[in-house]
Amino acid sequence: MRERGRNSRRRDVPSVRRHIIFGVIVCVLVVLLVLALWHLTRLHAFTIAHVTIRGGETIPHTIVQNTVDGALQGSYMKIIPYRFSLLYPHDRIVDAVTALSKVKESEVVREGTTLTVTFSEYIPFALWCLPLNDIQCYYLDETGYSFAPGPR
Repeated sequence: MRERGRNSRRRDVPSVRRHIIFGVIVCVLVVLLVLALWHLTRLHAFTIAHVTIRGGETIPHTIVQNTVDGALQGSYMKIIPYRFSLLYPHDRIVDAVTALSKVKESEVVREGTTLTVTFSEYIPFALWCLPLNDIQCYYLDETGYSFAPGPR
């Protein structure tokens, strides 16, 4: 049988101290790693500094620029910014630009710290109007796809 008393408590104390010291060291290392990651992902060499817009005829590039800038706002878990060039939200930007009225498709390419967004837009082929209380019209492309509301 194991003897309980003063001797057994003295043997457990170094073990508890070791666990506390190990826990503190691990916590300090995790905090240092997060801080280093936070600072490294904000260096100018690793962040998207310029956004270039190409394509389109009737959609102003400033609207697409504002949409892309909006998609690049924020960060992953408040640590890594969306402008970090290695982890930028490619699909989010493509979806945001494609969601704009009259945009047919978009493509996003990163070259260093420059993001190039190229988009094409639907070309109106016809104007289709519904006679209701108010006349509502829609632009159609050559396949009959209605892509945007037209003039009323």
